[in-house]
Amino acid sequence: MLVALGRNLAGATGGVLFMLGILGVSMSVLLAVSLLATATQNLTMGISWVVAPVSFLIFGVVGAIGYVLLRATGMLTRRGRPRR
Repeated sequence: MLVALGRNLAGATGGVLFMLGILGVSMSVLLAVSLLATATQNLTMGISWVVAPVSFLIFGVVGAIGYVLLRATGMLTRRGRPRR
């Protein structure tokens, strides 16, 4: 019973971290595009350009940890080659 509960808790945590990573990476890309657009127009957003790559890296690591947790619990599996 405790093993199943722990596995479900790890899977739920992995799912949350994976989704947080995906959303964070997409928002970091959006931030980078907006910083690039304002820089080409000689405007400023008040945000340093270093924030976008660091944010991308942090959320990428969070998403990778979530993916590893989901793979470890068996919720995500690789597709094998079809047998002949």
